[in-house]
Amino acid sequence: MVRPKCEKIVKFKGSIHSLLPSCPIRQKEPFIELLPEELEALRLADSQGLTQVVSAKHMGISQSTFQRLLENARKKTATALVEGRGINLLT
Repeated sequence: MVRPKCEKIVKFKGSIHSLLPSCPIRQKEPFIELLPEELEALRLADSQGLTQVVSAKHMGISQSTFQRLLENARKKTATALVEGRGINLLT
């Protein structure tokens, strides 16, 4: 049996739902979807400058889980910037 996923605490509810590239040619590319917990990981680590251990405690998850979330979020964000793709923030 698969272990059930633990609930992640996400306190930040963004005011936007998507980011679009300014180049109309690239707008036809598929959007990159960023999960709420990935956005929260970016906010805590990069915007607020908290360590992974402190950020993980804020979210109620282990440090290794937080590290995976942050790594995925950074990779998705970098891909969107480099390839000129839009980002869709899931709720």
